[in-house]
Amino acid sequence: MRHGPCVPGRDEGPEWRMNAELPVPTPGVFLSYKHAPPTTGAARELYTALVPACEAWDAELFMDEQDIEPADLFDAVIVDALDRCSDFVVLLSNSYWSSAYCRKELLRVLARFERDRSVRLHFVKVDELDPNHFSFAKDRAAGRIISSEPAVQRIGDVQFLGPFDEFGRLVRLKWDQPGPLSDQIGQLVQRLGRVVGKPPGGAGRRA
Repeated sequence: MRHGPCVPGRDEGPEWRMNAELPVPTPGVFLSYKHAPPTTGAARELYTALVPACEAWDAELFMDEQDIEPADLFDAVIVDALDRCSDFVVLLSNSYWSSAYCRKELLRVLARFERDRSVRLHFVKVDELDPNHFSFAKDRAAGRIISSEPAVQRIGDVQFLGPFDEFGRLVRLKWDQPGPLSDQIGQLVQRLGRVVGKPPGGAGRRA
């Protein structure tokens, strides 16, 4: 099992250059998140719940804390996972957008999505989002990312993986309430299970 982060202070090396030939995508979930509270704790909770689920789905699971050995070349391992995953899960928070490394992960996956729709994008609302980063639709089940990055802007309207309340409204992860958080994590895993293992096709950004 592997898992992926956004670590500040990394320069872009040759590993990040997009190759003409990408690996054939395999069923796999990549967790992209900012290493900062509360996102790191939420990512660990989601990873723990996804381990048995991904085994049942015969899918890889990548999160940087769990899958990078001390001798591994960090960027090379991350890039390989980004290029192979079928499902890219963004734990969305305000600090995610402030991280150049997180945006670099997202932009690399967006390049795959625009190239051949070989990856799905899933967004999880970790915290209340700054309106300078995200504009919600009136029903708050979807919205539009606000970014100076043209590729991010081209995502257009996105729908979230969750979490949703009992009325179907998008809410933040209750990372400060262990009981409700466990229920929300279960919901996210269930929704992912509907698509993991299926060819991404044109379903790129929808859960």
